[in-house]
Amino acid sequence: MSTSLMVSIMNSKLPMTACQHHVLLCLACHTHDGQSGACFPSLNTIAKKCRLSKPTVIAALKQLEFIGIISVEKRKKGGNNKSNYYIINNDLIISFKESPIKYT
Repeated sequence: MSTSLMVSIMNSKLPMTACQHHVLLCLACHTHDGQSGACFPSLNTIAKKCRLSKPTVIAALKQLEFIGIISVEKRKKGGNNKSNYYIINNDLIISFKESPIKYT
């Protein structure tokens, strides 16, 4: 789990829905290295942890990929599907970082 990546996601002003945000945080929870942002949870795992239907997760992942927040590599082994390989675009997340809150 990359806590720094999760904090960056939470503090960003990325243009996405609450569902997409939740799925992205779930992906961040599965990364082993915050620098690469790489992970490979199954669709069933994401759906279960987010408490969303599998079609809702698929739609959220497609939209996150479309806007460039993640990239997705389909994986197969011997003709059988394996979990996808996801890479979170840390640079894009950081570029949408929220301005610091000033307390008076």
